[in-house]
Amino acid sequence: YYCPPGTVNPAQYACPAGTYSDSTSLVNLNGCSRCPAGYTCGVATTTSTLVECSRGHYCPEGTALGHDSPCPAGRYSNSVQLTSATECSICPAGKYCLGGNKTESGVCPTGHYCPLGTSYSTQYACPAGTYSGSTGLYAASQCLTCQAGYYCPAGSSQMSGCAAGRYSSANGTSVASCLQCSAGYNCPALSTHETACGVGYYSAPGAATCSICPLGYYCGSNTTSLSSLSTGGGSWSKASDPSGMCFNGTYCSQGMKRAPDLLRD
Repeated sequence: YYCPPGTVNPAQYACPAGTYSDSTSLVNLNGCSRCPAGYTCGVATTTSTLVECSRGHYCPEGTALGHDSPCPAGRYSNSVQLTSATECSICPAGKYCLGGNKTESGVCPTGHYCPLGTSYSTQYACPAGTYSGSTGLYAASQCLTCQAGYYCPAGSSQMSGCAAGRYSSANGTSVASCLQCSAGYNCPALSTHETACGVGYYSAPGAATCSICPLGYYCGSNTTSLSSLSTGGGSWSKASDPSGMCFNGTYCSQGMKRAPDLLRD
């Protein structure tokens, strides 16, 4: 304590938090000393009542409370009496440290990796086109390459299959949508390539399966599209069109695989 002129009792003026004093003859606040580094000083502290800096924190000179200066994110400490942030331990590889704790905060989650000094669980995502179902990774190179027929946005913990009507022919697909199947082809779920419909069948863009050529039309191409049925054929002048509408005076049954002619149709 300190006692300026007019003091009524010896405990009237306490050295404030962050300071201490062992002297019995102080007359003003300036006589209180700054709390030593590595310790905390509450109100009216003496050397005998100094408190060690808390685990997970550090205490520079003049610290009032043990939780004033937590170890920064990416570090932790199980030691007491630390005096600076650099004395906090760096978070080990494969784990993350939120800061202010005496131990690591947790193991790196799936879909991510945690190099030395990682601050939070999702700080480093497996790059787009890769994934990981394992925990505790510490390098991007440990993430697995997404396989053809699947796609993997950044931070994926598993591969996502291309939906029916779409495909992915390359490894490492990163977009959330696989490529749309072209007209005249079909793409079942998890397709790695487009498959031609074949003669007698047709499809629209994004088809999971091909449809049989309808009555009144012919599908003479391996890749007949829905649009070509309405734009192709329809007259003898367009008899060379591989697909389209039946010509005048001819009949096209379901699944017709060639252009009609007067001899057979």
